[in-house]
Amino acid sequence: MLRLTLEEKWELDDVSYKALNEKPFFLTNEDWYYYDERKFRDVLTDKAPKEAIESYEEFYREYEEFFNKLEKKFAEYFNRSEDK
Repeated sequence: MLRLTLEEKWELDDVSYKALNEKPFFLTNEDWYYYDERKFRDVLTDKAPKEAIESYEEFYREYEEFFNKLEKKFAEYFNRSEDK
């Protein structure tokens, strides 16, 4: 069974809550972004102002940091499982 520390569970809850309840600024204007199906993510347009660019960078930095941590946890779990 994959076990998360209490801190990791809180982080997961925080990320989930934020994703469900807080719209990043860059998503508030459809002229600033489009969804790229090949990249599976939003991409900014040339019309995005500085504040939208900063919001975009912060959003994807947090997103990637979180999923990298989660991926590492899964790898640790599966590596332990294979050793048994």
